[in-house]
Amino acid sequence: MCHNSNELVFVTKNGYGDMVVMSMETYEKNMFMHDVEKSWQMPRKQ
Repeated sequence: MCHNSNELVFVTKNGYGDMVVMSMETYEKNMFMHDVEKSWQMPRKQ
């Protein structure tokens, strides 16, 4: 299911969010973008 749509699957328990499932490919893309955004926010050494 996650592989076909590249979207997250939200699992709920008693109507409340319990966990999120995603493919490794989606996870790696998200982590890459997180690292890029984090590096933009860091002050650069001159």
